[in-house]
Amino acid sequence: MDPAFVFAYQRALVGDERRLAAYRETIARVVRPGHVVVDLGAGTGVLSVYAARAGAARVHAVDRSVSPAHLRAVLEQNGVADRVHIHYADSRAVELPEQCDVLIAEIGLDEEVLLDARRRFLRAGGVAIPEEVTFCMAPIHAPAAYAELVDFWNTDHAAIEVSALRRFAANQVHRTSLEGVGLLAQPVVVLSVRPAHSDSAFVTGNGQFTFASGALVHGFAGWHRVRLAEARAYDNAPPGPPEGWAHHFFPLERPREVTAGTRVQLTVSKRGMVWTWRGRFGSEGFDHSTFMNLALVTDGS
Repeated sequence: MDPAFVFAYQRALVGDERRLAAYRETIARVVRPGHVVVDLGAGTGVLSVYAARAGAARVHAVDRSVSPAHLRAVLEQNGVADRVHIHYADSRAVELPEQCDVLIAEIGLDEEVLLDARRRFLRAGGVAIPEEVTFCMAPIHAPAAYAELVDFWNTDHAAIEVSALRRFAANQVHRTSLEGVGLLAQPVVVLSVRPAHSDSAFVTGNGQFTFASGALVHGFAGWHRVRLAEARAYDNAPPGPPEGWAHHFFPLERPREVTAGTRVQLTVSKRGMVWTWRGRFGSEGFDHSTFMNLALVTDGS
């Protein structure tokens, strides 16, 4: 992975002090002296340092994106390198010599990885941080985001027609900032995963929205909300800033005009890299999936 991209992403995470404060306080309450901890998606090792400071005997820091040299530098600078073991690989290819008492899994809704980690890494009765990851959504009026991410492809560029790509852009979940974008209806939780009890690599859920007034709907905003131990929670819902985690924009291929009282039915599912979002505005349906954007070989080459 491009180091410049990794540094930019990790800078956003490390700079999100509100999120890190919530995790630091939770880890300090949950991790006990002598515990074995797995930090899944360790990044620059911030949460591994918190676990070691809380008294963990060993921390297994698992990550495949951040260079081990970068992670080791942070661990050494904070005096915990002797207790944190680095595993530079996809977690599904990692074999640990022991199971853990605490699984720290700040990886959103990566359900396939969570399922594997719960089965192989977390001992019976072990604790997962966060306790629950939910995904919230709400319809939005977002003309600027829509123009940049979808309608950009309606315009010829450098004397080349590219409008054939617009439908692909409309079937992509865009990780972006929706700061300042107002929600058109009350948000609902559409997906939920409990890392310590994950039992499926597929998650799906439903939501219903009712509009209090007329609006032009460009799509749906999505964001994560995590419930940490002892009811501590964190989210980055718009119209606030995305902070360390990006907002998600689920566009409609054709924006919909709605009137007061219009109801929207929404079904959302996710498996690995494939998201689907489909439903109805009154009697009119919509159906989107990121599946069409996957690199599929169809010509035998």
